[in-house]
Amino acid sequence: MNFRGRLLSTIITVSSIRGGVGKSSLSIELALYLSLKGKVLLIDTDFYAPTLLHEIKARNAQDIIKPSAYFRDVLRGFCSVDEVVVDLLPSFHVIFSDPNVNLWELSTDVGTKNFWIEDDPDKPSQTELGLAKLKEYVKGHNYEYVLFDSMAGLAYPVVFFSYLSDKPLFLTRPSLPQINDIIGFVNLIGTMERPVNVIWSNVPNIDDYMQSTRDKLNKKIEENCGEKFNPLSIIPRDPKFEESALKGTLSMIPGKLNTIYFEYIQQIAEKINK
Repeated sequence: MNFRGRLLSTIITVSSIRGGVGKSSLSIELALYLSLKGKVLLIDTDFYAPTLLHEIKARNAQDIIKPSAYFRDVLRGFCSVDEVVVDLLPSFHVIFSDPNVNLWELSTDVGTKNFWIEDDPDKPSQTELGLAKLKEYVKGHNYEYVLFDSMAGLAYPVVFFSYLSDKPLFLTRPSLPQINDIIGFVNLIGTMERPVNVIWSNVPNIDDYMQSTRDKLNKKIEENCGEKFNPLSIIPRDPKFEESALKGTLSMIPGKLNTIYFEYIQQIAEKINK
């Protein structure tokens, strides 16, 4: 599906091979920062282990989050897009995934290939029908940015939404044992015109050893992926993160948060806007 066609919005996906690397936190903070620049729609596409609702509620926003339906309901044709959009701030809106769904339910729709891609090329899949509605909604409400917070791994939803994006972001720790997984993801998702932007996260400290490890990783990925790979940024591990925007509230203006984490979010946003 050509989701990007005739859309003025910048489409961003945030993906990872493994969970627990800070993907949803990055999605929220990046969306919050971009909402200073324009109107943002953040969508949780992790149907199996959604954390976006929990992450945002943890930022003291419980009273304003009352979704009546979820993103999977839109894709299945059970409701319209405007029924699932939650306005957190005037320029920051979110569509959540259901945190209470069970695996058997998922196995009947989003867990099947035909939900995403029909064998008959002339027949739209259920997801394509739902995304057509989403595309019209995005156009009609003039969103400058649409962010898909992806599930971990390389299941159908991850690949599908990554292919839709202008700016695929991939969050991973700088680990040599994961090199083949990273190369596989970059080669599958990236193109020369639309490279995968790799963000090294949770880096213990920026010293000579870690610099050497990242240099080895970058060289190996570049050798195997070429221009499909773009080493975008580094987010170090730092005790000050505990006092950062992760503990703040959505009513805060991120530009006024004097934190290391905010500085890195700002750098990432500026690079993907080029």
